[in-house]
Amino acid sequence: IDGYVHVTEVLNFFQHFTPKQKKAGREALRIGTRVDELCHQDWSETGYKLKKSDKAEVKNCMEAWERWKKDYSSIYKAISGMQITQRFDDWKVQGTLDIESTGFVIDIKTSKKVSLFYWLQVAAYNRQKRHPFLAILRLDKYTGDYYFDVQEDTTEYLVSVFQGLLSAYYYLRKDKL
Repeated sequence: IDGYVHVTEVLNFFQHFTPKQKKAGREALRIGTRVDELCHQDWSETGYKLKKSDKAEVKNCMEAWERWKKDYSSIYKAISGMQITQRFDDWKVQGTLDIESTGFVIDIKTSKKVSLFYWLQVAAYNRQKRHPFLAILRLDKYTGDYYFDVQEDTTEYLVSVFQGLLSAYYYLRKDKL
């Protein structure tokens, strides 16, 4: 959009997915997008409403969300924004930050595991925010449990890694951009 690429587009460029993984990824994206929408609705409208058409995976993620909110109520209550679109003009990159809370930038995931690429993504989102803590909140779509992992003071290093990948991405894609 307007010459900007998404943070996830850059990161996905360096991952090699089989056709089966790509298909599973499209379904995971649909689930993740719906879960992001419901979590944002819960925070901004004091509640959310599941649809009859919502799959069991979405319902399980929302059960995990409820557990996380209870266990980390101080972080939840300190949320100042969700689904925040960011543009980095100097990088020509954009992305959507899932949760900003006092001291935290948190990315919500519904994947089976936490990828190292997720940390690069959340660090890129924290580049302008400068919070001391990066976090991944993985909502398990099969068990209804959550996994909350926090890293402290890693933004600068992870941003430098992302910048290296971004430079390589632009170099390798220069004929297509």
